[in-house]
Amino acid sequence: MAEVAQDRLHVGREHEIAVRNRLERHGWTVQDWGQGLIDDRIRVIIRHGRREPVVLWRWIPDLIAVKGQRTVLVDPKTDLRGDTANFSIEVSAWQAHLTMLPLGLPIAYVWSDFSCNLAHLIRPVRLLPGVAEGRTSFYLVRKGDQRPFDWAFDAPLSAYRGDG
Repeated sequence: MAEVAQDRLHVGREHEIAVRNRLERHGWTVQDWGQGLIDDRIRVIIRHGRREPVVLWRWIPDLIAVKGQRTVLVDPKTDLRGDTANFSIEVSAWQAHLTMLPLGLPIAYVWSDFSCNLAHLIRPVRLLPGVAEGRTSFYLVRKGDQRPFDWAFDAPLSAYRGDG
């Protein structure tokens, strides 16, 4: 079980780096954001503590990207199963992101295939409830409902220069 979680974290980090690189090719300035900036002692308490009420900041998106006057919080989402018609998103994460929207920054999800969507445009099609105590519930969202990367982040700089 620990090995599977470690593999998932490794794949997630690789995707996060790939999203950062693609954003930079599109002319965005990108920095780490969210839990990556919090000391491990605090992150563990926020993530694993059984707090009431739940600490929504646990789900702060992983990256912040700025281009011109635009600022977007970016949450790369990895999909370990490419053989389905859906992506999955943790219920608590999506609800936290919807709650954060009034703070003024859009939140974009970038999936493993680099399709994307904004948190407030996600339309879950099914709930996968956590079956055991402490298990996380997920919503399924149709891959076909997601948008191209350029829809949210513009064409890469090379497209404007004509070199690629």
